[in-house]
Amino acid sequence: LHIAKPMLTHFKKLNKGEITWDDFVKELDERFKDPRVAEEARGKLLTLKMDNREDARTFFTTVDELRQYGELTNEAYHDRIIVEALEKNIPGDLALAISTAYESYRRTALEQLDLLVNADLVEEERVRASRERLNGPITYARFKQYAIAHNDAVKRARAPAPKAESRYQRPAPSPFHTKPHAYAQSATVTVPATTVAPVQV
Repeated sequence: LHIAKPMLTHFKKLNKGEITWDDFVKELDERFKDPRVAEEARGKLLTLKMDNREDARTFFTTVDELRQYGELTNEAYHDRIIVEALEKNIPGDLALAISTAYESYRRTALEQLDLLVNADLVEEERVRASRERLNGPITYARFKQYAIAHNDAVKRARAPAPKAESRYQRPAPSPFHTKPHAYAQSATVTVPATTVAPVQV
């Protein structure tokens, strides 16, 4: 009864238009969800692999769904586990592109904070949280952002370069080096005999 009564309240709110259908379904899931669903989702998420030809947006749509079902949405506790799994399960060149992009962003952001503090434009206390966050591991949200942003470029770099067409052309045969015709090969030349006149003494 303690379950039915709250759900009846939500159903009345749904009929009055006070909540959406999605909110109602979400409440049902929270109250009656099979614990095995979350366990299965976590297992799939940690072993989900991205194919070289797969679109990053499609892949991370699946990841987001599994995060929700697996109850792995807490940034502080779950992001590091998810990111470490993704780094192993996505193509290596894409993982490298993400790591390089994040390191560049992190280094630039830290330099900007140092400039602000050294110029006395902001106190160190006010940037301490930002500095700690930048010195920590990449969040899932930023990992996903970089993966989607760099996926097409990585695919293009991965594709084999088209073969260059050779500009060399075989020269046309010279008329002076043509093969003799058959009749020329078999023809014989008859030299007429020379008649020598007798010498008169």
